[in-house]
Amino acid sequence: GLNSPFNRIGKFQTEEILSPDEIVFQVSKALKNGEDMFIAAGGDGTVNLLLNTIMKLSDNPHLTIGAVGLGSSNDFHKPFRPEASINGVPVRIDFKNAFPCDVIRIDYQDIQGHLKTRFCLLNASIGITAEGNAIFNSHLIFLRMLQKISTKVAITAAALKAVFSYHNISCQLTVNNGEEQEFFVTNLGIIKNPHFT
Repeated sequence: GLNSPFNRIGKFQTEEILSPDEIVFQVSKALKNGEDMFIAAGGDGTVNLLLNTIMKLSDNPHLTIGAVGLGSSNDFHKPFRPEASINGVPVRIDFKNAFPCDVIRIDYQDIQGHLKTRFCLLNASIGITAEGNAIFNSHLIFLRMLQKISTKVAITAAALKAVFSYHNISCQLTVNNGEEQEFFVTNLGIIKNPHFT
């Protein structure tokens, strides 16, 4: 029909990604074949996984990321617009009208002392918000059951579990290569998009 992805972007190839190693393999193969447009079908975590894979494999500033929102909050698609949906599912696949976007880069040292880099398009956090998100995305049986009843109830339950079990994180932070300072972090958010859950 008129609302099909084919009518919006033309012919495309799909790959079901079952592991982090597989996304690296598939994106690497697509880049070698000259692909420069990618669509993540999933939630915000899937968009983030695709972004991080692309940023690690390519320095081409003209690669374009789109998404089909199959997640619980779909912050990448907010604010939701009726014209940017297919059968009620939010989509950002209008590559003709794509625009450049700043990417947040976070360099950090993990608990084992390894230096790492992560990227994100919307927002980033460490502390209780990140803990709540990790709990929500975990495979805890009671959360899976709540998600079947109501996503909002499951989010609230994950947030409450985080509030009652969280302990501040001791960390050293620098911004833009400034002086390192020690903090005990309850929550630190980097917010680029005000529309988030």
